Amino acid sequence: MKVIANSSPLITLSLVKKLNIFKELYGKIIIPQAVFDEIIPKDKGKYGIEEIESAIELGWIIRKKIRNRMAVEMLLSELDIGEAEAIVLAREEKANLVILDNREPRRIAKSLSFNVIGTLGVLKQAHMSGLVKNLKDILDEIKLKGFWISQDLYSEILKK
Repeated sequence: MKVIANSSPLITLSLVKKLNIFKELYGKIIIPQAVFDEIIPKDKGKYGIEEIESAIELGWIIRKKIRNRMAVEMLLSELDIGEAEAIVLAREEKANLVILDNREPRRIAKSLSFNVIGTLGVLKQAHMSGLVKNLKDILDEIKLKGFWISQDLYSEILKK
């Protein structure tokens, strides 16, 4: 399975020490260079990047360069560079799944016929597969770390 991720899902799960969920669910995650550049800032210590750096060193988060720069440029009027590169890389890699959190990149990825999931969907999958025991605690923790979740979505995710 080829899975492409944007920075927000990786950062969010690393902040709550749950990055390994990606490895358990999908094996490997592919990120474009722009996402790497967003995640691994020049000033070390930002976010929870140690976990992400370790995953890259261990080889289950793989960094790839985009070949079609023109396609990225076309998307930059609507998306940031990481989102644009993630969608273009998904096309280049013929990805099975794209992990994006923001509404506009998700809409664009879906219009290109990609299967799209966000951080909350990943957590729900992990919960349903038994990797996450207490979903509510993780949702509460990511909210405390600044990840916005509407009350309706929060309630819906905790159903079932």
